[in-house]
Amino acid sequence: MIYTTGTIAISGNTLTGTGTNFTAAGSLIRNGCTVIALTSPAQVFQITAIGGATSLTVTPAANPAIPAGTKYAILLSDSLSVDGLAQDIAETFTMYQRYMSGFADVMNGTTDVTITINGVPVTVPGQKSLAKKGANSDITSLSGLTNRAQYQPGRYRCKECC
Repeated sequence: MIYTTGTIAISGNTLTGTGTNFTAAGSLIRNGCTVIALTSPAQVFQITAIGGATSLTVTPAANPAIPAGTKYAILLSDSLSVDGLAQDIAETFTMYQRYMSGFADVMNGTTDVTITINGVPVTVPGQKSLAKKGANSDITSLSGLTNRAQYQPGRYRCKECC
């Protein structure tokens, strides 16, 4: 797998992206990944630190500097090695854990809940807060329904007595 979103510039050990999101959930970009600047000739670097969505520290230093607007590729998958596979699995589980934690917050929330999805904060009402809209903190009526619920005699019976 490779990451090629946006373009880059490299001056010394600092890689600056334009239109990039190096910290996106599930991107698998991490220290140790290989960056290939598609220059002539191509230059190859290793990520040593992730500074943010548009900033990486790489080694070795670019020589010569790589101009803004340069296309590039980050090699994301080192799954052929045990270490690379373990890193991929750990990062994927971390992403799922964040998503499930946000889902649990929404389901158990008694007020508005803000969760982050792919780096974007979203505020939604907690499910437990919805019942408080009616009298006595309970749902007392439904309105605006377009289909009537229909009762069919004999279809719904308890097994013990009916």
